[in-house]
Amino acid sequence: MKISPNFAAPLVRAATSVLLASTLLFGEVGGPSAAIASQPLTEEQKLTAEAWRVTDREFVDREFKGQDWFSVRQKMVKRKYVSHNEAYDEVRAMLATLGDKYTRFLTPSAYDAVFAVATGGVVGIGVELQTEPVEEGKPQTRVVINNVVPGGPAERAGIAAGDEIVNADGMDTTVLTAEEASKFVRGASGSKLRLVLRSPGEAEPRVLLIERAAVKLAAVTKSSVAVGGKSVGIVQIRQFSLATAEDVKAALTELLAKKPDALALDLRGNTGGYFTGGVDVARLLLPKGSAITYVTDNRRNVVTYET
Repeated sequence: MKISPNFAAPLVRAATSVLLASTLLFGEVGGPSAAIASQPLTEEQKLTAEAWRVTDREFVDREFKGQDWFSVRQKMVKRKYVSHNEAYDEVRAMLATLGDKYTRFLTPSAYDAVFAVATGGVVGIGVELQTEPVEEGKPQTRVVINNVVPGGPAERAGIAAGDEIVNADGMDTTVLTAEEASKFVRGASGSKLRLVLRSPGEAEPRVLLIERAAVKLAAVTKSSVAVGGKSVGIVQIRQFSLATAEDVKAALTELLAKKPDALALDLRGNTGGYFTGGVDVARLLLPKGSAITYVTDNRRNVVTYET
């Protein structure tokens, strides 16, 4: 479940679970305001109040992790914020109390980065990022390169999957999520990006200066291999976007023309993406009338997606 007052396409990570988790996006400040002690709310207080309201309306668990949910709102709107960034931090802290890793806050720039991936093309260095825990069960995370686009600036610079981004253009990425870090990795075509990377097994990080360029993310690739004397057609899907289903259909058409003995769908390293893209791919493969997944909201209404 994606909450977005300003953008059309909902974006979620891969959604095969019964209850799709929520990602909270808040762009411009909006919604009704209230008054505290006859004083109008500041723009930052309005922002936190609206984030609370949207979460209150959409979050599935009505117990809100056993906390006094209304006192959370009172605390947020009474606080004096010196900047939007302070208000953003307060919203992140509020969502952290829910204990759901899929409920998170995206700034407008972070959302733009996620949306660009979902529509299939970006300007950057040609990498896909993911957030990984530093240690199992610990809250600290790191930003790691999940995939490198063939022929892109990153590959030409010797960057490989598994490299950790420590710093991007002077920003310490060890305190950011992958979505937040992508804001600093992407930029205008022809601009320079200074990256500090740490490769697996290397104690010391290395510094690279890379020129950004337009990169087409090849979300779908195909190949044919021989296994035990049998021909196998392979379709690999790196992420789900608006165009993924059509790309998979084209790949299957070409592979099936060769009459393979088997087909394999490779989802290893898939970073998720556009929910409907995943559903549409399933519709290409499953028999008519098959249930793909379903979503339950906080009122226990169920929406079922079928072929």
